[in-house]
Amino acid sequence: MDETTDVATQKSLVVVIRFYDEKVTDHFFGLLEIHQGTSNEIDQTTINHLKNNNIPLTKMIGLAADNAAVMMGNIKGVQALFRQDVPSLFVMGCICHTFHLCASAAAIKLPNTLEEFARGVYNFFSNSSKRLRFLNECQSFLDEKPHKMLHPSQTRWLSLQEVVNRILLHWNSLKLVFQDAVLAENLQSFQTTLNNLNDPIYKLYFLFLSYVLEIVNQLPN
Repeated sequence: MDETTDVATQKSLVVVIRFYDEKVTDHFFGLLEIHQGTSNEIDQTTINHLKNNNIPLTKMIGLAADNAAVMMGNIKGVQALFRQDVPSLFVMGCICHTFHLCASAAAIKLPNTLEEFARGVYNFFSNSSKRLRFLNECQSFLDEKPHKMLHPSQTRWLSLQEVVNRILLHWNSLKLVFQDAVLAENLQSFQTTLNNLNDPIYKLYFLFLSYVLEIVNQLPN
């Protein structure tokens, strides 16, 4: 089960059940309206839905949900409330979320400047058609396929794979752009970005990220 919010900001609880009837079957069981999204509300809403469909709680074998505290909290989470009624309940958190947490924890060991660099490159071009045109000219000069820079999402390392690959793809054209920016405006932030682009160790970090993130992103599939 999982929570969702629609465009009208209405919270709902999505419930899918898995059962065995000569074969293992997954079945959409309901889109249940909730208001606060608390663990108690989710617990009672789910129990009422089961009762309305004449399914006793004793038939519940397992629960799969994301790793949010409202679902997986050891004391007041939904799984803890379910276990008060079904002590033998098997609980499985979201594997994708777990991999994200692992990747985020591992990323702490990398320099913080890597993500700052990726954001800085995007921001440099985001509000300037002139800079974008010059980037396209540099890409054409180096026989690179023209692309815009991508925006990194908020601190989610698994979503950075495409951002990292895009920067690596246009590493040389970015060098030309920031060389020109340093000569034209000589701002310290531009010089820092250019220094990073000229640093082979810095590029090695990005090559490492490209390799590792591809593996980690494929694990949940």
